[in-house]
Parts: sequence; C-alpha cells; structure tokens
Amino acid sequence: MHALSDEEARLRALARKGTKVRVTFEAEMADAWQWTSGTNRGLQFIVETADGRRHAVDPRLPGLHIEALPSDDED
Repeated sequence: MHALSDEEARLRALARKGTKVRVTFEAEMADAWQWTSGTNRGLQFIVETADGRRHAVDPRLPGLHIEALPSDDED
C-alpha cells in the first residue's frame, strides 16, 4: 500500500467508464496528406510531441478539435 499523489488520485477519480473527459497535448505537425476512396475523402495528420513520439490524428473523429498555437517568434 502506498499514498497516492494528488495527481494520481485525480486521475483515478476520472478512470470510471462513462466519465466525460477532454484529453489535450501539444505537438508539431510532422506530416499531413489528403486521401480519397470512392466518394469519401479526408485529411490525415501525423503529429510529433516534444518527447519524439508520433501520433496519427484523424480530424474526422467526433469531438476532436485541432488548433494552431502561436509560434515562438511572435511577440
């Protein structure tokens, strides 16, 4: 048995089936392309997080919102 950190306790409280959550992370666009299949078409993104991990992102997923962040060189 060990004491939970505040963050671990918060995450465990969210870990219940049916709990609505918002998951966010920052990444850089690594690759993007358009695709078509018959009458269907869409975009696909590959983003890379600061730790070097790459993630496929399908912008058609319900509830997904992708937005640009201000660049570091803007003041």
